[in-house]
Amino acid sequence: MRIFRYIDEVKTQINNIEIDGQTELLQKIGGEDVVTSRFTIEGRKLDLQIGDFIEFKDSDYTILDEPQVKKAQNTFSYNLQFKSDMYILKNVQVMLDDESEFYLFGDPIDAVSLIISNLNRVYGAGVYFADYVEPLEGKNLNFTNENCLAALQKLAAEFECEFQVKGKQITFRKNIGSETNIKFEYKKGLRDIERLTLQNAELVTVLYPTGSIRNITNEYGSKRLKIPKLENNVDVFGTIERSVTFEDVYPRLKGVVSSSSSITKFRDTAIDFNINEQLIGGAKAKVIFNTGDLAGREFEIASYNNSNKEIEIIPYTDETDYISPNETFRPRSGDKYVLVNIKMPQAYIDNAEEELLERATEYLEKYSQPNVIYKVSPHYPYLRRNQTELNIGDIITITDEDFGIDFQVRILSLSQKLNNPYQYSLEIGSQVTISYITSVLLDQRNIKNTIYQNEKYVSEQFNRVFNNIGNFKAPLYVNMGEFDPETLYHNSQNRVDYIFKFNNEGVKEWFTYIGEDNQAAEFILANWQFIDDNFEIIATNTLLAENANIGDWLIQNGQIVSQAIYESEDPLQVEPRVILDSINGNIRLNTKLNIEGSAGIRPYKQRISLSSTDGSILCIREGDTFQEQASASINSYGVVANFPGIDISLFTQSNIKGKTGMLGIGYSNLPKINIRNIEFIAGVFGIAKNENIDPVEAYGGYFFDLKTQGRFKGIKRLVNSDDYTISQYDEYISCYNDAAINIYLPDPTTHPEGRVITIKRMDGVINVTGQIFTNQNVASIGLNIGERWTFINDGVYWHANKSIF
Repeated sequence: MRIFRYIDEVKTQINNIEIDGQTELLQKIGGEDVVTSRFTIEGRKLDLQIGDFIEFKDSDYTILDEPQVKKAQNTFSYNLQFKSDMYILKNVQVMLDDESEFYLFGDPIDAVSLIISNLNRVYGAGVYFADYVEPLEGKNLNFTNENCLAALQKLAAEFECEFQVKGKQITFRKNIGSETNIKFEYKKGLRDIERLTLQNAELVTVLYPTGSIRNITNEYGSKRLKIPKLENNVDVFGTIERSVTFEDVYPRLKGVVSSSSSITKFRDTAIDFNINEQLIGGAKAKVIFNTGDLAGREFEIASYNNSNKEIEIIPYTDETDYISPNETFRPRSGDKYVLVNIKMPQAYIDNAEEELLERATEYLEKYSQPNVIYKVSPHYPYLRRNQTELNIGDIITITDEDFGIDFQVRILSLSQKLNNPYQYSLEIGSQVTISYITSVLLDQRNIKNTIYQNEKYVSEQFNRVFNNIGNFKAPLYVNMGEFDPETLYHNSQNRVDYIFKFNNEGVKEWFTYIGEDNQAAEFILANWQFIDDNFEIIATNTLLAENANIGDWLIQNGQIVSQAIYESEDPLQVEPRVILDSINGNIRLNTKLNIEGSAGIRPYKQRISLSSTDGSILCIREGDTFQEQASASINSYGVVANFPGIDISLFTQSNIKGKTGMLGIGYSNLPKINIRNIEFIAGVFGIAKNENIDPVEAYGGYFFDLKTQGRFKGIKRLVNSDDYTISQYDEYISCYNDAAINIYLPDPTTHPEGRVITIKRMDGVINVTGQIFTNQNVASIGLNIGERWTFINDGVYWHANKSIF
């Protein structure tokens, strides 16, 4: 993996890292687009910084946060995240006329143009551009202190579209990706397939659809546009009812200005009814412009001339004495508008009901079956053979008889290995799951729009929630539970309180506090925002997942930490006793040890960590001028302890005093004869074998300055009259043979130096044969009864000496 940096505006390669399967691209429609990379470098630290980038799939992925690196025993472990060009959009605020809180009535082209204008305000004229923006009807949009990325996410949800950022190019359309002729079938291009049901999907089989109240009169028989209930899959899933209102569906003329004779008069020659005959008593007929200079503004109709189809509107003066329309902002040819507060002809009501039926049917088809996605892993040799590249949004065909599927689906998300670009893991389905942060922001905004009436206060509260769940910088303390009049509740940028009360029917209802900071907790409905079913979204998925108290644990900055604190006079040493770190992938325990040294008994901090990066358990005890640092680690290579710290007298129950870096104890209560055929108990057992064709020596143990107390040798008793060759593990040969036998020593040149063998004659004749040196070279030694001979290998001869007992 090649890493680049711009040095003096020149793209320069600064590193080329060998990577494995832990480096992969993660992409999701409307969500993340990052390359994560985990690797280890021995003996040196890489020069990495914010702004360094890699190139993959015709895109740049840049380090936008401080690189994460961990040092352990001269090994540097990196956990890097390279983010796509999309994330750079977070650096620019969306503003209109130097204001960051504003309303804009516009279609996707207007809104995306505003975002691009702000990006080019920072990065230079013409730098950012859109290659395509979906043409849709305009809406009244609210922007509240949002950056360009958050604004694009909001627009995508508002217009039910998707977006993509590649370099400086922005695409905004109904569906990104393209239709392909790629077809996967289990065992024919697919290695595995797993069905996943989305937990946030809501199943409905009986739908009661309604539209807006606009242009609906008492004669209609309902305060809203309405059609009969719709049913689908009731026989499969039973009756699951839901009511849905489509506020943008109502009887309306989709008017287009043909010409304008003055700043207050315009004509639409396509109007096919007399507006004067359709007025509702007591209501002022109005025009709402959807495009043009007056987009988003509504004006009362002063008069209508049916002969020339001309509408005259009444100018509006706002609180700043600004009058519109005027010579600058006025109706113009091609402007689109709708008429409200009039009784529309029956044909328009029929058209609206038909539109409502179409929208409701589409909704019911979407939610009348479980929202299911599939997780699949294409067989990468198959992709490599066919040179097939996959992208999010692409439409592919999936076939599997066991799952009963044979249809076209979209790639909703993917992970792709950088060391093997044809190795993918895909999530496929028909519905797009909105990314987490986008979903939370939209839910928060929708809740507030239905409750607050004061626009400024709405903006303030929305921004507070965005700070809490988006930035995670300030501590957040949450009171959650039944309302308590003794509790002091808050509503500051760093705190949100949730309470429940039981209503008259005994149903639990959830509220969040919206009063000023540090207010007394008297329950006044105006001070508490009713959140009802949305509590699970707000409390569980956002605030309680960050900086939240759960029992004796706190979730914060990607970590779950205990509220038990390691205390120290040094503030830099104070931290939680237990830390579960999801970012670096480790579990850390902090404890205090009292160590006796030259300065007496002193406390020292000990840290134990279980790391998923290098698969090790590491224990480090800090040191000072009186006590050097100590550490021990265990991983698949073995166990290392670099400082003796265990007092063995605590375990041996003897008068032996000492400390050791490794202690093995074999306490047990095991009979000599047992069903498991166990012949001994050992505190430590070591064995080593080297099966290489040119092996180095292998020892079960290797010691400098070995001291033993109570040493026991391996005994081999010879009781028959067969000759015997010394084996690898023989130490002491005790001979009880009646007839003469020969004992053969191994070739000293092919045997471990320092090997010691002792042979004792108890009865019959013993001859020891080999390359032996006594006071001269001999080929054989005969042992007399009672003699014990010791043979030591020096690599050339077996040196022999006898002792007589």
